[in-house]
Amino acid sequence: MKVEKVREGRTVLKVPRVRGQPSSRDPVFYNPHMRLSRDLTVASVGPANPRVVCDPLAGVGARGIRIAVELDPDTVVLNDINERAVELIEENVRLNGVEDVCRIENRDANALMYEDELAGSFDYVDLDPFGTPVPFLDAAVRTLRNRGLVGVSATDVSALAGRYPRAARRKYWVEVERVEFYQEVAIRALISYVVRTCAKYDLAFEPLVAFFQRHHVRVVGRVRRGAKRADRALRRLGHVGHCRECGFTDVVEPGEDECPECGEDLTILGPLWVDDFADRSWAKRAAKVAGRLELERARELLERLAEEPGTPPWAYDIHQWASRLGLARVPKLKDVLERLRDEGYRALRPHYSTKAVVKTDASPIEFRELLRELGEESC
Repeated sequence: MKVEKVREGRTVLKVPRVRGQPSSRDPVFYNPHMRLSRDLTVASVGPANPRVVCDPLAGVGARGIRIAVELDPDTVVLNDINERAVELIEENVRLNGVEDVCRIENRDANALMYEDELAGSFDYVDLDPFGTPVPFLDAAVRTLRNRGLVGVSATDVSALAGRYPRAARRKYWVEVERVEFYQEVAIRALISYVVRTCAKYDLAFEPLVAFFQRHHVRVVGRVRRGAKRADRALRRLGHVGHCRECGFTDVVEPGEDECPECGEDLTILGPLWVDDFADRSWAKRAAKVAGRLELERARELLERLAEEPGTPPWAYDIHQWASRLGLARVPKLKDVLERLRDEGYRALRPHYSTKAVVKTDASPIEFRELLRELGEESC
């Protein structure tokens, strides 16, 4: 296996040199395109100042070793079932001089989390599998101390975002279809599954930072003990109804499957997390950690995330709406944002989009009328 050195943040890593896209068939898995995700993870965990960390699916050890180097914990348990991965982890630990912090294991991930001598004492557990986190989530949330953090990645976005509804139903127990705000759906479907998994054990999950970035979803949140807290978390799940014909979108009760605006059938999505998926204060603190570590792209994204709380669990694609309304010209994103703000609404471009997508507390009816006015003015 040929290796090369890369730098991520303040950490140097030996990683496999592979051609093309990373694959589960690689001798050791490492995805260079997830560097920003790892930057965001380090920054998002930073405000908690975790002392005991577990990375049970470590690969080359990128996330766990970066936490060891950049956040200065007391103990990081690095584990992978792949013996060749363990060899690279050992080299990377030595390369970064964190032998006194890191303990390396070569075990099944679930067995490690349930049976490790520190099980129940972890301040942070990181799940970054190839594909779905479902097989590992129960063990992860049960091995945390009270108020500990868990970070969960899902790269099977095609299921979470509604391209493969049967896979979403089978893996995540959620009904989703492909809609124009599919990134919101994917984030909120993953959080919903984490909340319901925790609730089985009288645990409550509270998302602190969640994002959709380069074909994967990532959430970092706190787990607290208590049946009443779990019940409160479950009450923050709901169903979103979306009309493909007129654009009506709202949180609906099960059984409300007719659009109140045009009478067409609603696409029902859920159960989804329908509350904020970022804690404004936490995201701002994480952005400061990113700034201190000179992780500029992560800092910028976290600052954008900090602006999203208070907006509904959907977004408006300006091009889709312009087509729906038959506008001759598509209003510019800048003009739409300015008009919404002038009318007293909150309006922003969500963190996951570089296109003409708007998050706002304006209702679909209000957004439709405003967009129609702008479209007529531009003609």
